[in-house]
Amino acid sequence: FLPTKSLPKPVTNIDEYRAWIQNLHRPLVLTHIPKSLQKFLARMLAVDPGHRAPLQGFLSSDYYNDVLVRTLRYLDGLLQTDLKTRGQFLRQLPKVINLFDARSAEMKVLPKLLLQWKVADTRLMLFCVPAILKVAERMEVESFRKKIVPVLRKILEIKLPQFLYVVLSSFDMLIEKADEDVQQKVLVPILLSGLEFKEARLQQLAMRRIVETANANKFAYSALKTDVLPKIYRLAKGPGAAPVRAGALDALSNIFELFDKVTTLEMVLPAIEDSIKFGKSAVLLRSAIRLYANMGRVMGANVT
Repeated sequence: FLPTKSLPKPVTNIDEYRAWIQNLHRPLVLTHIPKSLQKFLARMLAVDPGHRAPLQGFLSSDYYNDVLVRTLRYLDGLLQTDLKTRGQFLRQLPKVINLFDARSAEMKVLPKLLLQWKVADTRLMLFCVPAILKVAERMEVESFRKKIVPVLRKILEIKLPQFLYVVLSSFDMLIEKADEDVQQKVLVPILLSGLEFKEARLQQLAMRRIVETANANKFAYSALKTDVLPKIYRLAKGPGAAPVRAGALDALSNIFELFDKVTTLEMVLPAIEDSIKFGKSAVLLRSAIRLYANMGRVMGANVT
C-alpha cells in the first residue's frame, strides 16, 4: 500500500517518519472477508509490526476451526498422509459433504477426490466412491457426465463387488442424472454385473434396483427386454441359492406387466417351472405361487 499523502518536509529522523505512518489511518475494507477472520486480519495488517497479531493466533481463529475449512485443508495435504489415515478420513468424508454448498463441493472437494482416484490404489478408490457420489447428487447433468461418468466407467472395468454395491446403493440418483446413452452403456452394464456376481446380497440389491427403475419407466424398453430380462430369467432358473432364485421370481412378478404378451409367455412363465427343478424350498414356492397369481390376475387363469 502506498501512502496517499505527501511526506512531511523535511523528515529529520526515523521516529518522526514512523509517527507519520501511524497517523495515516488508512481504513481497512474487510466486508468480503468472513467475520470470524476480520478481527485477526485487521490486527495482522497493523502498520506497526509490534502491533501485529502473531500468525499462530490467526490460524487458531474460529474460521480455521470451522469443519469445512479443516476438511479442505486436510484434503490439500491428503497425498502426504499414510494410506491408513487417508482411508479413515475418506470413510468419514460423506458425512460432511452436504455441509458445503453444491458449487464448493464440486469445485473444491471433488477435484481432490478425483486426484486420489488417480493414485489407482484399489482400497483408496473404494473409499473415495461414496464421497464422489455424494457430491454428484447436486451436480448439473453436464458436469455429471463430464466428471462422474468416467468414474462409473472405471468401476465397470474394475468389476469388484464392493464397488458395485456402493454404486447400486445410489442407483436412483445416477439414473436421474444419466442420459439414455450413459444408461445403456454404463448403468445397465453395472446392474448386470451386480447380477452376475455370485453374492446373494449384491444380486438381490441389483434386482431391487431393476424393479424400482423399470417401474419408474427409467429404462429403455429394449434394454429391459434384451439385456435385463434374460439375466433375471437365468437367475430364477438356477442352479443357485434358493433366496436368489426366489428374489428373481419376485423381480419378475413386479415387472412382467411391462412386457408384451409373447415375451411374458416365452421368458417369464417358463422361469417359474425351471426355478423349482433344483429344489422346492418354502421361500421359492411362495415366490413361484405369487408370480403365478399375479400373472393369472392380469392375463387370465387360462394363461397360467
